[in-house]
Amino acid sequence: MAVRRKSHEGRGLGPKPAGLARELDSLLAAMSQDCVETVIGRLATDEEARRRLRRSPALWLDELRAAGLELTAIEAAALAGIDPAACGRFARTIDPRLQRASLTPPARAARRRRSDAAAGTGAALPAGTGAAIGAGEEEEEA
Repeated sequence: MAVRRKSHEGRGLGPKPAGLARELDSLLAAMSQDCVETVIGRLATDEEARRRLRRSPALWLDELRAAGLELTAIEAAALAGIDPAACGRFARTIDPRLQRASLTPPARAARRRRSDAAAGTGAALPAGTGAAIGAGEEEEEA
């Protein structure tokens, strides 16, 4: 006589049918791909994102994960290895109307403004003005 087990389907207990498992795997893969595309899109259009990638890729990706982006360890490692200079070059090919300009000036421009202000040359500009989108992105942060 066969023993019948009580089914726990639909309550998160017990095995799931093979078709449902495949659908779930497919859905999770699609969600993960969407997150990867979101990060790459952000790098293409957000100056501050590119700057943060340059400064500390692991920290930036950890912050994105904390904000809800679901990335696997493999995806995070691959994204951390993206060349920030290549992102900057690509970003300059995108219509500026699609760009998100950073209000934080690059480090070199900030140092130059402080130096000019201290020297009294009058060449200092208010933060976030006079810079083209993507300008100075290939400069290394101090």
